[in-house]
Amino acid sequence: MTGYSEFGNYLDNQGESFSIKFDKVEEIIGEKLPSSAYEYPAWWSNSDTHPLMKIVLLKKWKSKNLNLESQEIEFYKTIESEKFFFVAKDFESATKNKEDSQYLHARFKTLKDEIKNNLSENFANPEIYVGHPYSRGHNDWKDYQWLGFWRIGTRNEAVQFQVGINNEDDLSVFNWITAKSIKTKENVLNEIITNYENFLNLIQKLPNDYKIGLKLEKKKIIEKNISEIDKEFLDKIKEILPKKTSEFYIARRFSKIKAIEYETKIMDEICSTFEKLVPISEFLGIKNQEIPESPLLRFVKGEWTTFTNYQPIVIKTLLERGKEKYFSASIKEIEEKIMLLNFDREDFRIKNAMDAVLPALKEFVDVNDETILLKSNVFSQNEIPECLKICGQEIARWHFGKILKQDFDVWSILPGSSKENFPYLDEFIKTDSIGIGWNKIRNISSLSESEIKKQFEEKYEDDGGWQGFSDFTKIKQKDIIVLTKGQQEITDFGIVVGDYEFKDVKDPSYAHRKQVVWLKQGPIHPKELPNPSLAGFMTTCSRLVKRKQEMINVLSGRDTIMGNNQYFILRHNVDSPWDDVEGNKYHFGNTVPNQKKLRKAGIGTKTIWFTKQNGEYYFWGYGTVKEIEVVKENEDWNLTYDDYTLFEKQSDSIELDGKFLKHGNSSIQEQIENVENFNNQHAMVEITKKIYEEITGNTISVDSPKSTIETINKFFNILNKKKQFFFYGPPGTGKTFTAKKIAKEFIKESQTKSFSDEQYNEYVLSMINKISNENNFKLEKQTDNQIILKNSQKEIRIYLNYSKSEKQNPHDCYVGISQSVIDFLNQTEEENRFVLIINNDVKNFVSIPHQFIKQNVKLSGGENWDSNGNGDHSFHIHVYDDKAQFRTNNNYSENYEDCSNLSSNLEILFNSQGKPCNKLEKVTFHQSFSYEEFIEGIRPKTDDKINQVTYPIENGIFKRLSKCASLHDKENFVLIIDEINRGNISKIFGELITSLENDKRGDEVTLPYSKKLFSVPKNLYIIGTMNTADRSLVHIDAALKRRFGQYELMPDYSILDSKIDKIHLGILLENINQKIINAGFRDNQIGHSYFMNDGNSITTKEELQFAFAYDIVPLLKDNFYDDDKILRDILGDGFIDENRDTVVEWIEDVDVFMRIIENAYPEAVE
Repeated sequence: MTGYSEFGNYLDNQGESFSIKFDKVEEIIGEKLPSSAYEYPAWWSNSDTHPLMKIVLLKKWKSKNLNLESQEIEFYKTIESEKFFFVAKDFESATKNKEDSQYLHARFKTLKDEIKNNLSENFANPEIYVGHPYSRGHNDWKDYQWLGFWRIGTRNEAVQFQVGINNEDDLSVFNWITAKSIKTKENVLNEIITNYENFLNLIQKLPNDYKIGLKLEKKKIIEKNISEIDKEFLDKIKEILPKKTSEFYIARRFSKIKAIEYETKIMDEICSTFEKLVPISEFLGIKNQEIPESPLLRFVKGEWTTFTNYQPIVIKTLLERGKEKYFSASIKEIEEKIMLLNFDREDFRIKNAMDAVLPALKEFVDVNDETILLKSNVFSQNEIPECLKICGQEIARWHFGKILKQDFDVWSILPGSSKENFPYLDEFIKTDSIGIGWNKIRNISSLSESEIKKQFEEKYEDDGGWQGFSDFTKIKQKDIIVLTKGQQEITDFGIVVGDYEFKDVKDPSYAHRKQVVWLKQGPIHPKELPNPSLAGFMTTCSRLVKRKQEMINVLSGRDTIMGNNQYFILRHNVDSPWDDVEGNKYHFGNTVPNQKKLRKAGIGTKTIWFTKQNGEYYFWGYGTVKEIEVVKENEDWNLTYDDYTLFEKQSDSIELDGKFLKHGNSSIQEQIENVENFNNQHAMVEITKKIYEEITGNTISVDSPKSTIETINKFFNILNKKKQFFFYGPPGTGKTFTAKKIAKEFIKESQTKSFSDEQYNEYVLSMINKISNENNFKLEKQTDNQIILKNSQKEIRIYLNYSKSEKQNPHDCYVGISQSVIDFLNQTEEENRFVLIINNDVKNFVSIPHQFIKQNVKLSGGENWDSNGNGDHSFHIHVYDDKAQFRTNNNYSENYEDCSNLSSNLEILFNSQGKPCNKLEKVTFHQSFSYEEFIEGIRPKTDDKINQVTYPIENGIFKRLSKCASLHDKENFVLIIDEINRGNISKIFGELITSLENDKRGDEVTLPYSKKLFSVPKNLYIIGTMNTADRSLVHIDAALKRRFGQYELMPDYSILDSKIDKIHLGILLENINQKIINAGFRDNQIGHSYFMNDGNSITTKEELQFAFAYDIVPLLKDNFYDDDKILRDILGDGFIDENRDTVVEWIEDVDVFMRIIENAYPEAVE
């Protein structure tokens, strides 16, 4: 350091500023500067991370105008007044006056920064805060100001270091143990009593003028000089310290005059005092408490101030540069990284990005000319891996949420052969690339796949690596890479940012490359994964299908990208000052407790809105967070929704602001108030999944990765192209569950969802006109709201009620029937009068006989309304996507009753037995299922009145649904056919098997019974399910297979993420199935649903025992009834006896059962 000190002496003899060449600096210090001084601007930045600049800063100089090209830099003197010192006004402001108190608070904030910059390494990552001045009601403002921090532990459980001024005109620097530090006070008392001699030795090392004291209720009880400690003081500690409001301190005091006289040297005195107090704080403090997290780590853990990937990219880039490069990068490098990871975003501008990110990170970075430098005092070296991992996860979440708008792939890749100890690994990481060898193959960028394959076969005959090479060529920009060491570990995840490159290299390097950005997530070992196995990651390069979503979940750091696993209740009051819009947005600011936790939970968080009345909880509705909008940077935000659901009225609901709020019973209230860190005053409370489900009445199931949005879109593509497909696979793999999920989502995709109110109203009228023509009626429109359907025998009168979209409650429709409407309806028979209500919010309608309204619906009432419905009246009805309900006319009931049979029902206009057009129907095929049941057939009926049998032709389920689809031609209809392989396909479909084809939809055929023309509409889709354990795919009707798409669903072990005792369910099922596969019976595997209950993994020994006793063992005995050896190989010993009978003991005793499981499947035991 001597040479660098010489440079300090050189500075003392300079004027206000000067420029100097690098070689002159070397001459003064007597040694060469490191090469980094010639390469990196950060070496010369105004930071004390390198010795020369540390001397410069100590001498109160700074650098500017660096020129690496000419190897020259300028230094200038800093102004002394930048340093903090106390002035008389600081002490005079320690009063009970609001203005003065707030002045002193601002001064202490300045002092806070100065102390932080002067603390030694003894105070790593201090959490420094400034005491807030305040007034309680009529009381005066605080007459005491302070700042405090702690070295280890938490604010409430630590020996604090404090600086304070009070109205006694003195400055105190001390260790302080507050009244809130209950456990720390207990520890202090114990340490002083049991180790009194050690305590005295430490105290006596402090200067004699230091004070030691006790307070109670903020009043000084006793204070002594260090030299005066005696047995009386020890007794006082024993008496006072156990009291709840007691406080303990060791202090050094400066008079007002002395503190001001020190001027800027007061900082040295304060920091010197803190250093002397370190040993006593360690003696008194609770041992083994955590060192506080650094400001940077706290920031990346949940204080991102914008919802882009800019901030994590900047922090990650600087941390990756490392100590050798002073955690710095040029602005140009940062810009390139941000542009690289924002790809082709239309709303992206690099200037806007930099203008946003640099001010947002000003607490953590310095910007000098062309360089960005991470401040050395905002992070700890040992926290770097954790910070990098969190930044990588945040970049990944942004990538999944904002960048990936189309299909993408997840690929596993090996860094070379495991036999050669993965020779490419270091190069992968250092060069931010992935690649494969086979270096004899030259540049393939301009070759077709067939040309590449030909060259591969010529160069590497019988190599067996073509599939891996071929897969590598299919990797594209934005795809995700899972870098592994085979079954050993996931080394890292990456995002592909470049196209194919060829590099002319020799072994052990790789010629064929693609650039990636590594996300610093590894290593991750198999036991840390939801499915604790990497058995499918052994090939050079392969597209992940079954475990794609699992890898996305692991990378994002959440259970699922599309569905987060965090739940909150959010207070919403009618008179709230926040700008909430019910069901649309929830507004909150940075002063709201738990807002950081909620923002960190992010998109996909499930929330329930609540209010409190007379101390009890009432709930408005619930929804999943779609987006978090920034209203004002760092200050307030909006949660937005697109699936918000209001609760329906119940007997104990209350009405607020026109909504019915669900009452939270005592069980719900108790559960909420028992959640961790609950505070009754908080507007945001994190709750458990169980509480959420109990309030909403909805079970949140763990969906298979196969049912993510991306995969659902794939099924949509199949349906649109083929019009029908079937799932096939072993029993219990979720075929029917997935079919229903796909069908429900597909139904939502109807064209009507994008219709305006006017367009949908016209669409409903067109349907009425179409069905009228089919029934030989003519439509006459009287007014916009009144229509007549008539033929020579009958007249039907309909009043149309249009409910506009964008209502506060999207399901609630108000229906007012005036006297003129009554007069219009009364001109036909009672049974021919209808009110048809169109709800444009959900694009559905309900057809209600007017007589039914008068008899059942509870009317709104009032002076001008006829309660019998014969004159003017009104009522409310709730119309949903696929159902409807209304308040009953029973005055003793507050419940809504179902009238879903009238939803989307136009047949009821012509036939009182008319059925609604359900968009989803399900049927199960079996061996005796017939054409007559499916299409149409003669059904004998006996008329008891005339004692005669008639033979009408009745429509089967397929024909009925086809008629509905033809009528509702702008909406999607789906028929699910379970066990499609068990029916006689040719017999059931008959002449319509050809009509199923996409290009033959709409072509008419004559049906054999009715002799009427019939066609399969284009908007009717079929999803089948097929159990391959019953019948192999090979034996399925060839005509069916040609016309149906096919998709295999196999057991999914990743969703069996629970353990029962030592048994991991996913591994247990995988082991059972591997034995079945090894025996040559792949189609007879056991599906994951046998280990699930209500959409979630089973969790108890008894549930597992039940699954084996009544599902698994009987199924295996049936599948392998003629082969004892296979059955015993699969089940092991203990489940069945020598006669193949189930052993009763394990069914009756769960402990016996668990021992048998552990013995039979040891691989599943952890």
